[in-house]
Amino acid sequence: MDIIKTEGLTKLYRNGRGIKDLNLTVQKGEVFGLLGPNGSGKTTTFKILAGLLRQNSGNFEIFGGAEHKSARAKMGVMIENPELYILDEPTNGLDIIGTAEIRRIIKGEAERGKTILISSHIANEMELICSKIGLISDGQLIRVEYIDDVLRDYGSVEEYYISNIQE
Repeated sequence: MDIIKTEGLTKLYRNGRGIKDLNLTVQKGEVFGLLGPNGSGKTTTFKILAGLLRQNSGNFEIFGGAEHKSARAKMGVMIENPELYILDEPTNGLDIIGTAEIRRIIKGEAERGKTILISSHIANEMELICSKIGLISDGQLIRVEYIDDVLRDYGSVEEYYISNIQE
């Protein structure tokens, strides 16, 4: 079941940055990581999904419908036991103990069947947490793979990133 689905999602700022024609699907129970450098469009995407920012064009659905209060409630905006977590760089600025605790919480929620969309610019952090990973660069989703396939084919998320993103 699709928990999050975007089609052609676009938000461009005056400086030309933002996201462009983003097509993304996150399935129930996935820990989906959006990996990219600062300024690649991760936070813009998350703000649109959370209803904090309006897109210029394109559509998105959460829990099979357009964004609305009941979808926001299921995301944890209004209830204690959400079905979906959207976490924008949740370990940023934390020390080793804090990072390990966040990772433990995320893995625990995943084991309970929760869906988690997480962003980071730290490849090995995503490798430890995610079941699926998407690479974003310059506002565009470049590639999406299951983490097991990434590790089999590239050896690490870092090599996956370097091999697929030409800077």
